Amino acid sequence: MIVFKNYFKILKSHKKSLIIYTIIFFIFMFIFAESGDPINKYTSTRLPIYVKDESNTEISKAVVNFIDENHTLVDVDEDLLDDKLFFEEIVCAINIPKDFEKNRNLKFKEVYNDSYTIFAKNDLDSFLNQIETFEKAGFSTSEAIKNTEDNFKKNIDVKVNSFSKNYKKDSPYYFQIMAYIIMSQIILIVGTINLTYNKDQTKKRNLISPMKKSTQDFQLILGHIVSGFAIWLIYVLLYCFYFKDFSFSRQIVQMMANALLFTATIVCFAVLVSKLAKNENTITGIMNVFSLGSSFLTGIFVPQELLGDFAIKLGKIFPAFYYISNIKDIMSKSDYSFFNMNSLVLFGFSIVFIILTIITKPNLEKA
Repeated sequence: MIVFKNYFKILKSHKKSLIIYTIIFFIFMFIFAESGDPINKYTSTRLPIYVKDESNTEISKAVVNFIDENHTLVDVDEDLLDDKLFFEEIVCAINIPKDFEKNRNLKFKEVYNDSYTIFAKNDLDSFLNQIETFEKAGFSTSEAIKNTEDNFKKNIDVKVNSFSKNYKKDSPYYFQIMAYIIMSQIILIVGTINLTYNKDQTKKRNLISPMKKSTQDFQLILGHIVSGFAIWLIYVLLYCFYFKDFSFSRQIVQMMANALLFTATIVCFAVLVSKLAKNENTITGIMNVFSLGSSFLTGIFVPQELLGDFAIKLGKIFPAFYYISNIKDIMSKSDYSFFNMNSLVLFGFSIVFIILTIITKPNLEKA
């Protein structure tokens, strides 16, 4: 098992790169998983606002009433207005001029053009734009104001799909971000080691060795399988260590199996890449483009629900899309079966990569 042993000697020389990607994994994990549970945390922001109404018309009174209902009207002595703004006791002061009914322009005074001030401006712009839209549709100002106020008073029912209580709430995020690290580390490991054996001089020496080429290839493939399985196992064990109160529920076991299938698919892809690549820089470039690009297009970094139609179509050419889809189904379907279309597609990717590897002539790097 000379080739098999040398495989891990070469792998040991790249341990720094592997450690760096492991650190990156946990940074991403803390960013995505530790952001907290979004359920029941949204509340409408009520901002302290000072308003001076010089117009005293129906439309200006509607603006004041809107601010009073959706924010907090603050009565401030005008001599102390600048101090109140500076010390952020109010986010902005709004002056409704005498010609407001004609021009519809509010005058804002603020010290800090921060997110709160922008939110207040956008909120009022939305209110006034709706009134204008109704007026253009033929409604009178009174009718437009009433219709707009009715629209803003409507309550929107929001349904949150909650997951089973049999798993730690951050588990899906762990396995989701795990896909990026699996792609990065496996392409780096398999690509670099295969490239070492594909060097022109190394390949010629191996050809004249007493060991059969089929035996060498078998040991090399065995090394790929063991290294891929080891990476998967390491992150599964890290999951068990990180989530100490976890249990081997149906969802967790299925996500682990899903990650193992994805790992096998990426191993097959990495072997193909290493056969096509000419040097380590090419391997690194492909690794970064494939892992980062697919992470943004398949739902690893950005939820699939937030991706546009074009991004979704583009993301479907990557195996990670179906890996993430499996995670979503695992957490949302009580009757989920691992033998489904997503798993079949991942298996299909593996077969295609293997066939392409067999028929592709390798690029030999000169030593």
